[in-house]
Amino acid sequence: MKKNIVNKHVLALEKSLLTDKVRTSKALLNELLHDNFNEISQSGTVYGKSEFLENLPTKSSSSNYEAYDFTVQHLSDDLVQVRFETLSNRAIDGVRCKSLRSSLWKLHDSKWQMIFHQGTVKSEEL
Repeated sequence: MKKNIVNKHVLALEKSLLTDKVRTSKALLNELLHDNFNEISQSGTVYGKSEFLENLPTKSSSSNYEAYDFTVQHLSDDLVQVRFETLSNRAIDGVRCKSLRSSLWKLHDSKWQMIFHQGTVKSEEL
């Protein structure tokens, strides 16, 4: 598959994860997340796929995220890294903050699945 086609496809999958439709759907997330998925949250907590699926948001939250500056890097034929930034409201106090985000997408059984994600706060307050 050509890199530009992979880039568009993986970016569409990444952006779908920022929507309420996907973020609140165990079935959709189960399809998009690799069985060996891990996430390191902004607080430094590591979650596996099962913990992630058990703690889905129950209400709309995507309107709190603005995502931008997406880049895609091919690490191998079956592994792609997506990096981007978000501007969001902190859950604890509503203060706007920027985060750097990185995801690894792996081609598994002819479909791309996220195998890793990390979000790191870039600045405390704006």
